[in-house]
Parts: sequence; C-alpha cells; structure tokens
Amino acid sequence: MGEALAQALGVRTRAARWLASTRLKDWELFIAVSGEVHSAVEGLWHGLDSSTPLHGHPSAPLAARAMLDVHRALDAMVAELVATAGDAAIVAFTMGGMGPNHSDIPSMVLLPELLYRDAFGHGLLTVPAEWAAAPCTVPILDGTDDWNQANNAWLPWPARGSEAPSPGLIASLARNLPRPVKGLLKGIRAGVTEWSWHGAPPPRWGVTWQPIMCYRPHWPRMPAFALPSFYDGRIRINLEGRERQGTVKQSRYEETCERLQALLWQCRNPRTGKAAVDSIERIETVNPLAMTRSQADLVVIWREGVFALEHPRLGLIGPVAPRRTGGHTGQHGVAYVKAPGLEAADRGVRSAFDVVPTLVSLLGKQPSRRLSGSPLL
Repeated sequence: MGEALAQALGVRTRAARWLASTRLKDWELFIAVSGEVHSAVEGLWHGLDSSTPLHGHPSAPLAARAMLDVHRALDAMVAELVATAGDAAIVAFTMGGMGPNHSDIPSMVLLPELLYRDAFGHGLLTVPAEWAAAPCTVPILDGTDDWNQANNAWLPWPARGSEAPSPGLIASLARNLPRPVKGLLKGIRAGVTEWSWHGAPPPRWGVTWQPIMCYRPHWPRMPAFALPSFYDGRIRINLEGRERQGTVKQSRYEETCERLQALLWQCRNPRTGKAAVDSIERIETVNPLAMTRSQADLVVIWREGVFALEHPRLGLIGPVAPRRTGGHTGQHGVAYVKAPGLEAADRGVRSAFDVVPTLVSLLGKQPSRRLSGSPLL
C-alpha cells in the first residue's frame, strides 16, 4: 500500500509539473491536490502511534516505513512544484489533522446493534465465538479477508434487491424496444458487468456496504436508530410527524433524547473498563420537525480504541475487527504561505475557512462578503 501510494504521488507530481510548466504557462492560480497521505494515515497509522492497540501487530514496522515513504513523496511533490512556480506566491495547506481511528466499529457496527437490542431485547449481531470469548482483545481479520465482505458473517444481511439493474433485467426489457435504444441498453449492460467485475459500483451507492444497513428494515419499529456514518455515531429518533412511520410522540422527544444519552453513558469499553463515550452532541434546533432527512438528533463522539461495548442490561456487543487504524481525530491542519513582501512570522491558530479568502487576496482581489473567513495576511 505504501509503495503504491508513493508511486501515485510521483505520477501526480509529474502530471502537475507538466500542467504548470508546459500545458498551462499563463496560469494565475494553480492548485494541486493530493489524497495519498490521507489514505496512508487511515491504513497505516498503527505503524507510527505506539498508543494504538495494533502497534504491536507484525505489520506495524512496515506500516511505519510506508508512512514515511508517502510523506517523503509528498515533500518531493511540494519541492518540485515550488521550483516550477518561480516567483509565484506559494500556499501549502491541509485543512485538518489526522490521528487514531475512534469510530468505524462503534459507529458502523456497535451503535446500531445497541439500539436494536434496546428496542427488541435481543441481538442481530453474531461475532465469531473466539472473538466473543476475548472481549478485552482486538480481533484481527485473516490477511485474505475483506472487512466489507466479513460483515456477511456477522450480520443477517436483508435481501438487498439490486441498486444496479441486473443484466438479465435489462435484456428482458430490451426485447421489444427500437434498435437504437437496444444499442444503448447493450452498452449499459456491458457497464453493469464491468462494475460487477471490478467490484466498484458508482460512488452514489456508497453506504450500502455499511453494517448499519442491515438494521434498516427494522427502523420503523424502533424508537431510535443509527444513521449511516463515516465517523461519529449518529442517532435519529423515530419521531411521529417527521418519520414516515414515526412511533415516538412529539411530547416525548426530550424524554427520549435523555433516555438515549443515559443508555450510551452506561456503555463501557471492556478493553479498558472506562466509558466508551467521550461526549454526546444534541442537534441545535428548537423544532426537531424542521430537521432535514439526513440530520441526526444525537451525535456520539467515542473514546479511543472501542471495539466492543458492554452494557449492564443489554450485555456484551462485539468485539469486532477494526476497518482502519487511522482517522480524522487530529486537531489542527497547517498552512504555510510564502509570498513577495511577506515577512516570516507565526500567524497563530486560524480557521480553515481563512484559506480561500487568503488565495483571493494573493490574486489581488477583494474577498466577497459571501465568503466565510478572512485573509490570513
């Protein structure tokens, strides 16, 4: 993984340098974006962070070396682009920091199971017996296993129909259509086959792999359920008058929120014996009926290293093998600005919103009042 990401940065560097020096010689604003370091942190963080539970895994030394290789490749990219840019102003920035992953397992697996057990009194999640027998450890998937596919063994996935039209369905619909339309459908059928072969459906289908989706058929009968999440836990109350089949009366909204918060604070991390939850955020609205379809009533921020939950009434949930070791837990990003006439100085901690007005100012323009933030300079 590290080798592939470093090589990708090399390709990105050559492409960006060609664009900036050969293809687009008269540019005023040139932006190159790299996502390789982001990917490296998510997959390889345990190599550098001795506080993470998986730092002792045999892959950690290789992960540490790979992390350095990727960062060095990014350094080389910045150096080459600075050399190419001549006397142009330089702004190198990352919007936020990265760190250990706190949320994949608790948000995508443990939280929906907790709410399901709270609603029905029994569980849906079934982990391997050897995992359940050692709740204080971190389960590890076999090197050939895929985390997304492993969910099929833990949870009874509902019949998922097909978000993509099947080639057979397309063929049956095409029999009585005009020839030009048939040709179009033939191309679509080939495309569907290609998606299936590569295992890469279009990005808009990006949450169907999450274990949370196993619980979706049960949401109408639950007082609250977990929404799909890529990080912090998100709870939606099944509120009457807001949800299609809402069961919680509006007069009991506050009471339900408080009960759910108490339920969460009772959860312990069996690996540490401490509370699994770091904090719980309430939605900032006086009218929960005005919330959008994807908003959560409660947002759960987890403590580090939660692979199982233990509740005094609902029992042990998990443990489950982690999906990533790194995540979006770092505090600050960084912005480095080099421009003619700008003296070296520490500008302190500023909002990430200030980056765009800074770029506008460096172009000699006045930032619009509609822009969030203000120039760093």
